[in-house]
Amino acid sequence: SGGETLVTSESVTTTGAMADAINIVGIDVTVHSGFISTVGDTSDGIYVTASGPIAVTSESIETTGSFTVGVRTTSTSGRISVASGAIAAVGNYSAGIIASAPGAVSITSTSIATEGTYAFGMRAVSSDVVTIDSGSVSTLGNYSDGIQAYGNAEKDNLTLCQSVIAGFALLMLGATVWFVIAGLMRPLTSVRGAMRQLLAE
Repeated sequence: SGGETLVTSESVTTTGAMADAINIVGIDVTVHSGFISTVGDTSDGIYVTASGPIAVTSESIETTGSFTVGVRTTSTSGRISVASGAIAAVGNYSAGIIASAPGAVSITSTSIATEGTYAFGMRAVSSDVVTIDSGSVSTLGNYSDGIQAYGNAEKDNLTLCQSVIAGFALLMLGATVWFVIAGLMRPLTSVRGAMRQLLAE
């Protein structure tokens, strides 16, 4: 499809491999979804790729299967905004949220739980500003990071707020991270420093 695309859904359930609940290719894409459930390998809850901006809001997503993602978004020239409620992803190489764009990336998440090997909570990739405001992130499985953020170090651009993380905690590349711990904003400039500070609290 081309131009502006708006999708609104109350409930979508799919069963089978490569069966995304919502799959959109467009220019300027907006998605509002209620409940989503997918069962099958490579079956995302919401899959959006666009040349322009992407905005996704979702209430509840459950995915079961290898290589599945609750919300997978890619923009080739715009910005991305994702606001999600509860996401549960079960399966090896699964994930809660992936957002990749050259423009600003913003993720607001109520809760993410993953189970499986290489099953991370969320990943944000941007050449611009990255902002993550997360509730609980829980991962169960080897090599399963809670939050991965790849940003622009020159813009001091990553903020993580009110996050409770189980698993490996977080992976940071290319940015100074500001984390809210005990109500105080603190810079965490390395994964080891983040882990030490979290454990010290």
